[in-house]
Amino acid sequence: MNWLKRLYKYVLYPVSSNRVGYLMLLSLAVILTIVSNIGMSNDIFLALLIPLWGAYLTCVVATLLRPIRLHWAVWTVAVFLWLMEIFSVFFYSSLINVRLVKLILETDTREASEFLSGLWAMPALWIAIGCGVAAFLIAKGLTKAWTHLSGTIRRVLVGLLCVCTIWSALRGEHSYIKLIRCFGLESVAQLNDERYLPCLRTPAIRFTYGVAYTVLTVREYKTLVPSVERTQVDGCAFRSPCIVLIIGESFNKYHTPLYNPSSLPTTPNLCRLRDEGALYVFSDVVTQSNLTAQVMQNILSTWSDDEPDSWMNHTLFPAVFRKAGYEVYFWSNQFVRDAGGGLFSNLGGALLNHPDLDRLQFTARNSTTFAYDSGLNADLRAFIADSLGGTISKPSLFIVHYIGQHVSYADRFPADYAYFQADSLTPTYGGSYGCEIRAQYANATLFHDHCLNELWQLFAAHDAVGIYMSDHGEECYDYRSFYERSDQNSLTPLMAKYQFEIPFFVLASDAFRTNHPELMEQIQSAQNKPFVNSDICHMLFSLAGIAMPDYRADRDLLSPQYNTTRPRFIGDHVDYNTLICQPQ
Repeated sequence: MNWLKRLYKYVLYPVSSNRVGYLMLLSLAVILTIVSNIGMSNDIFLALLIPLWGAYLTCVVATLLRPIRLHWAVWTVAVFLWLMEIFSVFFYSSLINVRLVKLILETDTREASEFLSGLWAMPALWIAIGCGVAAFLIAKGLTKAWTHLSGTIRRVLVGLLCVCTIWSALRGEHSYIKLIRCFGLESVAQLNDERYLPCLRTPAIRFTYGVAYTVLTVREYKTLVPSVERTQVDGCAFRSPCIVLIIGESFNKYHTPLYNPSSLPTTPNLCRLRDEGALYVFSDVVTQSNLTAQVMQNILSTWSDDEPDSWMNHTLFPAVFRKAGYEVYFWSNQFVRDAGGGLFSNLGGALLNHPDLDRLQFTARNSTTFAYDSGLNADLRAFIADSLGGTISKPSLFIVHYIGQHVSYADRFPADYAYFQADSLTPTYGGSYGCEIRAQYANATLFHDHCLNELWQLFAAHDAVGIYMSDHGEECYDYRSFYERSDQNSLTPLMAKYQFEIPFFVLASDAFRTNHPELMEQIQSAQNKPFVNSDICHMLFSLAGIAMPDYRADRDLLSPQYNTTRPRFIGDHVDYNTLICQPQ
């Protein structure tokens, strides 16, 4: 029996030597269960007992690292993950998930700095900190109360805790094994297979699974590169000698008079171009995702979501244009080549910055980002003047990617564009703070309007057609006290309206309208047709007159064969057409 007592003592030692930390993790699990039922089991018993094994393992690791004085790092990470999840619940209305992890890993230095600078004004942060303080005080109180319990009660409680922890270990063992195996899989499709999917019960497992998902996404490029190298073009009529695709960022269509007459006058230049007959507004366009990296993948790939195979087995539309004989220029205020020569500057730019994919897609591109999008315009203007001789003589596709109205909104416009002031806005949701954010967003939109007009002037004298679309929408205190974007796996009709509906319009120069009456007729007749921006490549192929195997006339907005009745899937494979008809 002595050996059993010694074993019992050694098994319990990690907990007894880390009592406060252990109880703090369990307290945070209880708090999270109370404050959120999003994405968690309805069985509160499971939600509270599953974390026992994870908390015990944390104590074991901390005990092992104590001799080299790194135990504090274990507790910092463990507590941080729980607090991050509580923050996510109140800010994103979601637990930690793949989207959130990808968002973190894809955030560059500038975006991280801007987010952190505004973090202290977010109520969600202070709620999370308050929960952390409460968990610590509860843990300290329980530790003190433990010393006043009788020996019999202690033994009963310890025995019960051991039984529950063993049950938690047996119940969660397969999740840890599957989680480790996730990093050895070859594709995201395998990761989504129920045979490989771990049970996502704790913040640590959810976060690690998100990392595995992102790593596998990047690994898929090994298959994509050969697919792009095999790009096939059957012919090109060069119908449009100059095509400009402009990709905006976080543009809420209801914050412009182009779509909402009662909106603040945030887009005077675009409205003027519309009134002059140079801009054609499309009324019913959505995006498949509210995450920039996913949107970029969707719009660059020629794969369609009803294809039986994987997107890795298809090509990217800029590579098609290059193979067809177009010069392809990419100017972005977010994704630039990694100056250090690495594989990619961040995960979101992997499709653009992988050295082989870069070579196959682009003739030239910019090498630096700018504080404001006007700097990107100036850089492109200088390139056209210096490298192209001031004129566009060859068939060309320009892809311009702005940072637009990406948070933080106050960093998206210079001081002389602070036209809208918070005290002039009527408080709705969010009170005075909401007014301040809405004013910043309006000013960012006003400056975006200026940049778009400035950019179009570079092409207005040419035989050029431009397509503008935002990567996704953005909430800005439209129907609740919330701004930015939330979890796309729990969509409501109002979330879809503001986060997934996007502004989409076509710009046509005088020469283009004169020289291409057939295309102009197709553009005008398509303005009210339902569309999803992941099908943009088919519209671009039509404008260029490119024939290639992946072209689908039923997805080409300009084609007479365009299918107006097919589902438009957004978020976690939700049909927008069905969702938006639900009661709001």
